[in-house]
Amino acid sequence: MTARPRVAPKPPGRYHHGDLRAALVEASLALIDEQGLAAFTLRRVAERVGVNHRAAYRHFADRSELLAAVAQQGFQRLAAAMERTAGGRSPDPVQAVGARLRAYVRFALAHPAHYRAMFGPGSRTLGASEPLDAAVLAAIHAIERPVAAATGEAPGRVRDRVMAVWTLAHGLCDLAIAGHIPTASPARGARYAMELMAPWLREFAQVLESRKDGKPPRSV
Repeated sequence: MTARPRVAPKPPGRYHHGDLRAALVEASLALIDEQGLAAFTLRRVAERVGVNHRAAYRHFADRSELLAAVAQQGFQRLAAAMERTAGGRSPDPVQAVGARLRAYVRFALAHPAHYRAMFGPGSRTLGASEPLDAAVLAAIHAIERPVAAATGEAPGRVRDRVMAVWTLAHGLCDLAIAGHIPTASPARGARYAMELMAPWLREFAQVLESRKDGKPPRSV
């Protein structure tokens, strides 16, 4: 009787079908989470998915383009997290801004790989691609809208104020993700962030009061 030829088992984790582009993005997140941005290359991501790197190049021209896709996904999810938070829909702009900033910090601490792709060394935000630009601006607008509603200004005119508090939140997230600030959980980290941002929110509340009294608004 002729023996049947042995078929070598396929290595675990090999990619066989489905959305390769999405698989490459997810594999990128896993690689960044485990080894950081320095280890991130298109070839290594392709190996992780289980395809030849030439297959990856059909979807992404280079490392930067893949990193931009990961960052785009991150900004989209960040914007959605800020928009859907219950307090972020409050008619009180101070509460809305505070809730959205808390959601920002919680997202960063819960998804550090995304956050590194969005803001880490070698990543580009505005100007990398139109879809990424749109995702970044959606996240900015999520905080701009309640600020604009409070001051009566167009959203674009309050961007400097939004960027100031964004910088504070971003710096805290960077320190926490790097391990310089102990945070037992994203929720605890977000509470600590709000304690640091409380003076800014008090100033923001004073702006609202000055508008109610008909006085010129103070800067946020």
